[in-house]
Amino acid sequence: MDRFYKTMLRSLCLAILTFSISQVFAQIIFDNFDDYAVGSTTGTNAAHWSTWSGNVGGTEDGIVIDDQAFSEPNSMLIAEGQQQDVLLLLGNKSSGHYLLRWMCYVQGGSSAYYNIQESETPAVAWNLDVFFGTDAQGNPGTGGMGFVSQTGTNFTYPEDTWFMVSHDIDLDNNELKLYINGEMVEQMPYNGNLGAVDFFSINQQNHYYIDNVLFTNSPALITFKVDLGEMTPDPAGVFLAGSFNSWSDEAMSNSSGSIWEITKAIDAGTEVYYKFKNGPNGWETSIVPDGNLEPCGADDGFGNYNRYLNVLGDMTLDAACIGYCVTCDMVNSVEDELLAAAVSFSPNPASDFINLQYSFEQSTDLSVRVLNQLGQVLIQKQLNNALAGSDQIDISSLPGGAYIVLLSNGIGTSAQKLIVR
Repeated sequence: MDRFYKTMLRSLCLAILTFSISQVFAQIIFDNFDDYAVGSTTGTNAAHWSTWSGNVGGTEDGIVIDDQAFSEPNSMLIAEGQQQDVLLLLGNKSSGHYLLRWMCYVQGGSSAYYNIQESETPAVAWNLDVFFGTDAQGNPGTGGMGFVSQTGTNFTYPEDTWFMVSHDIDLDNNELKLYINGEMVEQMPYNGNLGAVDFFSINQQNHYYIDNVLFTNSPALITFKVDLGEMTPDPAGVFLAGSFNSWSDEAMSNSSGSIWEITKAIDAGTEVYYKFKNGPNGWETSIVPDGNLEPCGADDGFGNYNRYLNVLGDMTLDAACIGYCVTCDMVNSVEDELLAAAVSFSPNPASDFINLQYSFEQSTDLSVRVLNQLGQVLIQKQLNNALAGSDQIDISSLPGGAYIVLLSNGIGTSAQKLIVR
């Protein structure tokens, strides 16, 4: 596959992924601080950030920095000084099941602290208090040692490196699970609401960074869609298989035209891999040999790619063309441009004949038709297994005027104007 093709598909894929993620952002909080100006404060950048006093932009607010970041370039700094008191507003949730997580970096020998507030209006109740390198009174303690105030549970955490802090919060069943660096360190009753997370500078040795904040419902409902385009659906069905179902076939429904879809409940915050299948043996990477899942996928270990998705919340994915990362319209557009770039003719204007020059990356069955302004085919020529070369087309029978030279290779079309004199 040529470089131009891959580059174009990558660009189109990024456009689709950006659109899909923007749909997710409307439903959840996902903040990596990367769109904020270095030196600005978090509360002046997004409505889900505030401070204990409600005044943003001052000394209480989070500081956007670029000297540490889990996902470059930026993160939020909660520094020493006991002045910063930053709130992440969660919407006063009283029911539902949620994932709340972020990446944290505690500087060696420093402290860190956060709590979960009952309400977005602070000081109603402290539902969870978690300390890092400090005691319950906020005095500096042992680095790498932390504890949960409500239960007295101790845990360890790494210093001078990024680690994940994650909460699985089930408000319907009044339960919270806390994970530090991938290990569950606490499972406890949680009888309150989700108001806000309070990132507080607890002492003069406080110094920590926060990045990649995620708050979403869990499990998330993901609607997968595939467009078979011109491909005939297998009588046995069209399927979705992935890491979330042990790569077993799950039948998709024909929602409209050539589009098939299925909705799956998948734990938020997980990374999943998947492929579409047309029939029980019709893996898309096998039945579309000219396809390309590289821009939206990961190596499957067998010389192809699996589709990849980071589940951030409820999503309805755009209908991807089978074998590609983009819609079938976009695939056809790419193929059209490739065909136009691969074939040319001269002279133009012409009177007796035109010389056709072509150069393809692989053998192609090329159809050449000359049409009048009414769309009637006046001349037709078929070049089978065309790779690189030239051919001559006799147009001496055509009266003077304007015509269309229509090129087609089964996956793309190109129309070019021809003047006959």
